[in-house]
Amino acid sequence: MTYAPDTILRTALFFATKTENHYFRLSKFAEAIANTKPEDVLASEFLLTQGLRFTFDVRHPFRALEGAVMEMGAMAQGAVPYNESADEELIHWYIASKFGTEDPMAQKILIVLSDCAGMLQTIEPVAAGPTTERKAISALAKKLKKCRNPEKIDLVALQKVKREGDGVEDEKVIKKRKMEREKVAREADELFGPGLTTG
Repeated sequence: MTYAPDTILRTALFFATKTENHYFRLSKFAEAIANTKPEDVLASEFLLTQGLRFTFDVRHPFRALEGAVMEMGAMAQGAVPYNESADEELIHWYIASKFGTEDPMAQKILIVLSDCAGMLQTIEPVAAGPTTERKAISALAKKLKKCRNPEKIDLVALQKVKREGDGVEDEKVIKKRKMEREKVAREADELFGPGLTTG
């Protein structure tokens, strides 16, 4: 609620490009997204890394398939015997070789794979989504804008102030933080009662 999801999403997507073994220039990435400058992408970089607690062990979705791909490569080179087949037939054969033809788990996996393939075929690559979806998203974005902290809307300006390091904070912000700390302390006292005194 504090930060706009699309702002954080740009940075998250840029982070995701770093998991690949291919360097993706920031300027090229920003150009590919409408109304985006490189500083817009980097503005929430620290917030995102802080939210991830600076843990960058990324679990890539392809990692789980690596074993299957290696085994299929071995099959293609003849190291593992298999019947001549490709694509859907190869997948059916591969699942059957792992689970057996009568295993209900094999059938479930094949149904899920078939559903995923069907779903992917129905999606147009550059589709902007139905008009009703766009209207719903637009309405939600307006509501979210009203809920957001106005002091943190312009992340680029906030980052610039931090980078310049003038160290002068707005008095209102300092006063607000102090009041919030005092409120938390009061609520803690009310929750657990006053401290014990020894007599």
